[in-house]
Amino acid sequence: MHAMLKKILQSGLPEVGQQDCAALASLLCCQPVERSTADFSDLLVATGAMPDTLLHLLMSCENALIQQLAATAEPKSLVLLAQCLDQIKALQQSILAAFARQMLVPFKLSEFGAYSSGWAQQGFVQLHNYYHEMPVSARAGYLTGAAMHIEVALSAEVARVFAAAGEQRQAYAMCPDGSRIVRFGGGKVVASSLRLEVLAIEPARRERRKVVRVQPETAPELRLMRHGEMVVATMHDISVDGVGLELASQVGLQPGETVGCLWRLDANKIYIEAIVRWVHEADGRCQAGLAFTSLGPFSELIQKLVMSEQQKIVVRLRALPIPFWMNVA
Repeated sequence: MHAMLKKILQSGLPEVGQQDCAALASLLCCQPVERSTADFSDLLVATGAMPDTLLHLLMSCENALIQQLAATAEPKSLVLLAQCLDQIKALQQSILAAFARQMLVPFKLSEFGAYSSGWAQQGFVQLHNYYHEMPVSARAGYLTGAAMHIEVALSAEVARVFAAAGEQRQAYAMCPDGSRIVRFGGGKVVASSLRLEVLAIEPARRERRKVVRVQPETAPELRLMRHGEMVVATMHDISVDGVGLELASQVGLQPGETVGCLWRLDANKIYIEAIVRWVHEADGRCQAGLAFTSLGPFSELIQKLVMSEQQKIVVRLRALPIPFWMNVA
């Protein structure tokens, strides 16, 4: 059931990443997920798809569930079907509410006009993105603004921020007073200017990342020690505060559980205890976020690892080609 919904979502939303589609499929299947219904509705609205497109896609998911679960006529399946349909309805309502917030509150022309005036006064817009979990930003010179878009000076640095987003073709900026985040889609390029179309305006959220997080170029294998047993995992990302893991099977990790993390770094064997902060399970696989309790004698090694991987990411970022829809001299 989950795989079926994931396939439908990936087909209808090619601009959404596989992990997000998998998490959304889990939500629709009434499986535990880390994010809320509102988070997913904001994600879908930020793709730039029209409301009818998103609602029609959810109807396709609904029809597929009905065909699969109702055909069995088993009481458990019918109960699950009712729960899934309620979840889809809740997501549909959340999507409509998200569009309403866009159109009625954040998208008031006077409000965006104030943001545009603020950027014009300071002379630039600071654009942001993430590349392999590392923040990327560039200062784009402000040129002009209109109803729901602005134009900024196009440079190699600005192009790099959009290149970091891959096919999503998006970046975001903090409004001048810091109260909201404006998500922009890259638009028309004329000579040395880039039009940024407003996709969404959201309340600014406190940045939870206190330290740099990076994705290792070569994901090392890591062993979790729990309940006297050893579980093999792959490192997805790491910082001096914690590590993100991917496991090939669901092993019953629980938030709040304390585990030991064992892996080799060059000639060094590292063992650090950590607390499981979140877990996401889907398609028989598992993703988890762990917070280190203390680096102990391995503090310097972990710091060097993060710095080394950060430098590699910077090199890869600088080597990214200019997005095909841009033309930077």
